[in-house]
This record gives sequence, C-alpha cells and structure tokens, in this order.
Amino acid sequence: MTMEKRFGRFFWTAGWLAVVAVTGGGLEAYAESSGRVPGLPEDALRRTISIVKQGQEASGFSASGPEIRFFFRLRVDRLVTAARLQLSTTSQKEGTLDIEVSINGSTAGRIGLSAGHAEVLDIDPSLLSDENVLALSRPGADPCGSAGKELLRVLEAAELEFEQAALPIAKDLASLPLPFFDPRVEEPVTIQVALLGERTLEMARAAGLVAGYFGLQGGSRLRFAVFFDELPVGNAVVFASGQSKLTAGLIEGEGPTVRLVDHPNDAGKTARLLLITAATPGELLGVAQRFAEGNIDRGGVLPANQSDYRPYEAPRWVKIDREIRLGDLTDGAGLVLEGEKEVTQAVSFRLAPDLFAELSRPVPLVIDYLVSVPPGSVPPEVVVELNHRVIGRLEVPGAAQRPRSRRVRFDIHPSLLSGYNKLRLHADFSPDGKGCEPSGPVLPRVVIEESSALHVENLHHFAVMPDVKLFVYDGFPFTRFADLRETAVLLSPQPHPKEFSLLFSALAHLSAITGELPGRAVFANSESSYEKAGRDRDLLVVAGGPWHPWLQSHADRLPFAYTPGGLAPRLPFRPGVLLNYLTGFAAFVQLSQARRFAQTVSPVLGVAGVESPWAAKRGAVLLLATENSQAPALADAMGHAEASLGGGDLLLAGSDRRGAFVLGPRTTRGEMPLWRRERWFVATHWILLFPMMIVPALFLVRWSARALEL
Repeated sequence: MTMEKRFGRFFWTAGWLAVVAVTGGGLEAYAESSGRVPGLPEDALRRTISIVKQGQEASGFSASGPEIRFFFRLRVDRLVTAARLQLSTTSQKEGTLDIEVSINGSTAGRIGLSAGHAEVLDIDPSLLSDENVLALSRPGADPCGSAGKELLRVLEAAELEFEQAALPIAKDLASLPLPFFDPRVEEPVTIQVALLGERTLEMARAAGLVAGYFGLQGGSRLRFAVFFDELPVGNAVVFASGQSKLTAGLIEGEGPTVRLVDHPNDAGKTARLLLITAATPGELLGVAQRFAEGNIDRGGVLPANQSDYRPYEAPRWVKIDREIRLGDLTDGAGLVLEGEKEVTQAVSFRLAPDLFAELSRPVPLVIDYLVSVPPGSVPPEVVVELNHRVIGRLEVPGAAQRPRSRRVRFDIHPSLLSGYNKLRLHADFSPDGKGCEPSGPVLPRVVIEESSALHVENLHHFAVMPDVKLFVYDGFPFTRFADLRETAVLLSPQPHPKEFSLLFSALAHLSAITGELPGRAVFANSESSYEKAGRDRDLLVVAGGPWHPWLQSHADRLPFAYTPGGLAPRLPFRPGVLLNYLTGFAAFVQLSQARRFAQTVSPVLGVAGVESPWAAKRGAVLLLATENSQAPALADAMGHAEASLGGGDLLLAGSDRRGAFVLGPRTTRGEMPLWRRERWFVATHWILLFPMMIVPALFLVRWSARALEL
C-alpha cells in the first residue's frame, strides 16, 4: 500500500466523519470482541469476523454459483492498518486446494490449503472500504457450476482479522453514537460510563435514559463498564452533578452541559468524553432527558416520544387488531426476487411476546405472488422460511404458462412465532446449476405482493409466568408499556459498579425492543421505599450480592441463594410448587440439573423470576451479578439455553453455556376464555390424567363387583 493511498484514505475518512452523522442498522455477523492488542500501538484495535465457524455461516454469507461471497462492514472511525484471512479445511480433503481471494472485485491473492491445516493470507488494507465483499473461488471453476457449495463443504473455518487505529472524529454531538460504536457494524460493544460525585437516584435515572438512547442506536448487544470517581482510558460517557476536579477545564459556564470533548489524558487526541453535567441532581436528570429525547441536537435515531401509551403499543411492535399485511412492513411495497442465480429477500417484525395460540390451532400465513418465467428459462424454486425454519415452497408455473396472480396458504405451528420474527423468501433461479447465463433480455421474476398477510388477529395475550426467557429476548413484562410506566427499578442503597453495568445494559435492551426511552420507570434504593414504588408495578431488581435488602426480605420466594461459591439454585417452598410435578417427569430433576449446571459453569450472570409480593398478577425479574464478571450485561444471557422444560424462573449464564430451569411456582398472566384455559391446564399438567382415569376405573370395578354379587 503506497503512502499516498494510506494518507488519502485517512484524510477522506476523517473529513467525512467531521460532517456526517451516522445512523442505520448493520448486517449480523459472528464478530468477536474488540480490544487492545499486546505489542501494537496503544491506539491499535483488533477485530475478528468468523465467516464460517463450527459448521455455522455468518449473515451476509452466500455460496451460490462458482464462489463464496461474504458481505461485511467496517467502522468509519477506524483505519485498517493490517488485515489477514485465515482458512482451514477438514481433514477429509486430500491434496492441495487452491483458492483465489478477492476483495471488492480486486484480487487479494491465492491460498493453497492442505488437509487439516490452516493458512493465512495477508490482505492489502487499501483494498478495504466501509462496505466490503469478500469472494472465495476455485481458479478456472465453471461459472455455471456449483463450485461455491463444494468449496463450503471442505472449509472447516474462515476468519478475517483486522488491526485498526482509531481516527479522531469531530467534537460534535451530531457524530454520535460515534466514537462509542458504529450502528452499521454488528460487533460487541462496551461503553465506558464514569459516575462522578454522589450517586443519587437522579443520576441513576439520567444514566439510564442515556443508556436507553444508546440502545435505540445499537440494539441489545451493548455492554457498559461503570467507573466511580475516575476517568477511564478511552472513550467514556461522564455524568457529574456539582463540582468535580476531573471535569475542571472541560466545562464552559455553570449551567447544565452536554458536550463531546477531548479526553484530557489521551495523548493521541482520538479519545472523546461525552460530558453530561449539571449543578444539582435534578438538573442533571433534566438535561439527560432532553439529550436522550433529541431536544438537544445529536446524532442517532429519535425515540417515539409519545406522551401516553396503551398496553402493547410499542413503536417497534406490530399491532394485532387485524392481520399483518406485508405492505404494513414494507411501506406499501411488495418483495421482488429477480436474477440468474440465488436471491433472498427478508422482512422482520416484532409481535407482543405473550401471544398465545393452542398448538392444535395453526396460524395462517397467506402469500399472494406473481411469477414470470420467460421462454427458455428454468422455473425457479422459491422457499419460504420463518425464523430459520422452512415452512413451505411456492408453486411455480412453467415458462409456457401465462403469468397470473397466485395464492398459497401455509399453516404455521404456533411454536415458530416469537417476539422477534424474520420472514425470508429464497429464490433459486438456477436449481439445476445450468441457468447462470441469461437466456434473454428478460430475467425470471417472482413478486410477493403487498396483500400477503399473517393472520394473528384471533390470538390472545396469555403467558405462563415467570418466564425469564421472555424477559431476556423481549423485555416482557416491562415492555408491555413502551415507556415502562408500570416498572419499578429496585436498587441497593449503595450499588456496586457491576450492578449499574447490569442495569444500563437492561435499559438499553428494553429501549431497543420498544423504540422508546425508559422515561416513566420508577426508581427506589431503600427498603422503606421499595413497597411504595413497587405497588401495582412489575419489579426489576438489580443485585450484585446477598446484601440487597429486597433479597434479604423475600429470600423464601427465591429459586436461588447467594453463597461464597456463587449462585446456588434452590427450591422455594411456596404454594403452587407441587403443580410443577404434574407437567411431566422432567420437573422431578430440575433442581439436581440446576445445581450440577451451576457447579460446572461458574455463572457470570443470573436472571430469576418470581411473583411480586405486593400485587396479584405482577412479577419480579431479578438481574444477578456475580464475582465472575466485572461488567455483566444482559447479552450474556442471550443464546441457546439448555432446558428440559419450557419457560423457566432461573437462567444461569456462563461464559459459553446457559441453562434455564423451573424451580418455583408458576402462574398465568393474560386473558383467555375459561374453557380454553381449562383445556390448556389439562394439556400442560397431563399427569392429572392418570388419577382422572384411575378413579372412574376403580368406581367401575366396584360397581361391577356389586353387580356380580347380586
């Protein structure tokens, strides 16, 4: 890479950052954590993207036709100083496999792979931009063949590694959420937060609102590292009320302040501090709220900022008072699939997470579509997927048939629906591998019309509670009201940094789900105020150890206990626990499985659910930090959880494993006709059927014996 190219890209990117506010959403990928790299300059960062990993493929990946293609994004406030591609093959492949590598259409080099070995190719950083396409192909492969899929079968792993240097960005709030993260790039993010001075409830609420702002931009992946009365190294958000020596010289004037300034301890002048300061705690809360709501000019998407919400009206949720039409999700347009090879279109949507449908009553998905196959073309294969499960294929006419609108109905099993859903339509215009060359000026085309609809209008709001997985993925029950007006946050009198870390990650997660700030949640931090705050509200209890007063007062309700060895599962002896044993034989081994899991995994985070002690049909979700993590986040609880029963009132998350268990009593929440509720109860507590059959049988035997005596 020449010096002219390197400096040209540096100044182009730096100038772009000075005037542009970055917003948007990125494609998902398997991105490993970024951090300081030993031996590199202090401002160097490393990022690893796993393209193929243990049989899984990252989003943005395709292996159609003669090559493997992978789309990825890089942060606009990072300069790539070195890049490498590492490939390895399975041990079954014999001989040497030659692979040609290209980046954005330019050849990056070749790799010769031997069976069971890994090879590394250095990539010229000048080939990279903010949006990139990596292509892997076999030299001389048939352009109409399926060499891409054959290559994928022999690849065991493929990773991209980048060494990056931070670029200085403009000290302008319009640059946010840079430099903390680039919302276009899907990678783990840790935001440093400094709390200076007395940590009042107003400061906690102010920081929670700003965490909600970041959640609107970056989703549920955010992690927060909290510091007390110190400025951490690197970018940080700083909250201070009153005078602070650490912010002296950084603040102009005496009124409430929101500024993006240079970090005073950063010699390279690339680190920034987002200062949110005021003279009093009340003023600090007010200025943080104005910033988060967008009443102070800043970058990033705005919350809905509605003054009043009804249940299930979150801005990012789809209403279910009628069928969900495709046009409602695509601004009135349909989905068009057209091409010569493989094309995929997807649309995502959020539903209320407590929608209930009996397993015997499918949810209809009606698709209206139009297929045009020009003469000489091969009819495409069109597959419909919902949440990564194939639900059916579209009937496609031959080239000789006249195009006309068609309709097909798929009956979706209720278990396939969740809070967050993604509908994908995949069209293969070359199912025989021979149709990659266009047969004429007109390409085969499939149009999914905007009238296509998912019929959820007859579903009920009904859920078995507590269910911690509903909270982990959908924020339920708190997200029932988008502004959290029926939520009480119960903190310990003097929260530890890791408790604040967990709280901020949870509030960012809730805002990412609803599209609104957590502005109406009530906070309390003393035992005398807990009940007043929590009456007629759902409780969010954040604890870092057994010292939390609420845990001490309600220990008999909890499915766990804090011990010197960490979180220890236990059975709460409460009314209703015995009903769990009517759900199946798995209920009898829940405690032993939970204890074995906790001893094996050493949890970094726990999430528990219990009934509220102060209101019927209200629940409490407990976020439990442990000594095994200094910056726990709700993202630690996301991913596959080992479970032998549905739901769960205790989820334990280790560094790479999670387990969900049912230990305490369960209840129901929501409305459903009585006869359906009774049928649901018998279906889920099926062991009741045994005495229900035995008693009539005994009566029949006794009656028969009397009849014989007569």
